[in-house]
Amino acid sequence: MSINALSSHPMFVRVLSAACVLTSLWMIETLWPYAKDRRHRTRHGLRNLAMAAINAAAVFSTVGLATATIAEYARASQWGLLPMIDSWSWLAGLLAFLVLDSWTYFWHRANHRFRFLWRFHRVHHSDTDMDVTSSARFHAGEIGLAAICRLPVVVFFGISPIVLLVHETVLLAVSQFHHSNFSLGRVDDLLRLFVVTPAMHRIHHSRNVVETNSNYASILSIWDRLFQSHCIVQDESTIRLGLDEFAEPKWQTLTGMLKTPLEKS
Repeated sequence: MSINALSSHPMFVRVLSAACVLTSLWMIETLWPYAKDRRHRTRHGLRNLAMAAINAAAVFSTVGLATATIAEYARASQWGLLPMIDSWSWLAGLLAFLVLDSWTYFWHRANHRFRFLWRFHRVHHSDTDMDVTSSARFHAGEIGLAAICRLPVVVFFGISPIVLLVHETVLLAVSQFHHSNFSLGRVDDLLRLFVVTPAMHRIHHSRNVVETNSNYASILSIWDRLFQSHCIVQDESTIRLGLDEFAEPKWQTLTGMLKTPLEKS
């Protein structure tokens, strides 16, 4: 299948790649888990994946489709800064990828900075048993707001649909990777110089506020070092996952996750 054909079937590409990566990482977690006391692992995973299904039905078929349509129209009309370079050149594609990844970093920081956005984002942070399925644990409100707020960036820079597809596919795969419940040992120290790793992102899911408000990067880890939000914890065993105010079992259910943004705290 050609690149153009793939770009015309973005949902198929994302679902297929996500399923393959998730299955592989789930098997690795099963064989070599970092946290070994995970009871009800299957139930936990199914709940998180149910959130992903809701997001796909509510967001990707609406705002997601609108984003792809607008991006294609912008490309055809030669809107934005990057088409001035050459919308299909490797340099324009690389710059577009970096723009999207840096925007994702700042959007993530905004979700921790602004109370309204945090109401939705805390659904993700309330997971007390982080594993590969936690990468799917987002509220549809957050996904929809992110897509809408990203539209001006897509139009201003003239980011093509194929670059959007590549970035979103890589983002999902790396997100699944760094949420996974396994340890890379010393390899993690080297790998985190380039991409976000499980140990690096585990710190971000800590109940310690200082640690929670760090390590915001999603794909390339350089953004945290550039903008002074990188955090290292020497003893990972001290990290407690989740949020104190949403630690009760009722907030781990599908209904609880959907209702979390409405809860005052």
